[in-house]
Amino acid sequence: MALLVAGVGLIGASVIWPMFGTTRLEWSNEMAVEHQAASANLHALSHKYSDELARDGNGEIPAELRAARERFNELSGHLDSAKRRPAQVATLLGIAGVAFSVAGALAFFAAPRG
Repeated sequence: MALLVAGVGLIGASVIWPMFGTTRLEWSNEMAVEHQAASANLHALSHKYSDELARDGNGEIPAELRAARERFNELSGHLDSAKRRPAQVATLLGIAGVAFSVAGALAFFAAPRG
């Protein structure tokens, strides 16, 4: 019976978690500032090299612009991961809740009655 109750509790937690789960542990204010700076830098460099890239056609992307794009993409990946984390935890809680509930129900109905 305890497994069944624990399972229902985990399912309930999986519904509530995304509303209260926080990304603060994974995405700090400092990281937000760094992401904004990387975005602004990439934007500025895109304008700086836009004429050169348009003129050269299929020319090579300057190393400075390529590095700025890589840094921005890296930070954006961290942000996306931090935003997805509460949903991932909720999914795991839900799966565990269903497993516990099924195990609890099976144990309850398989128990000898006397």
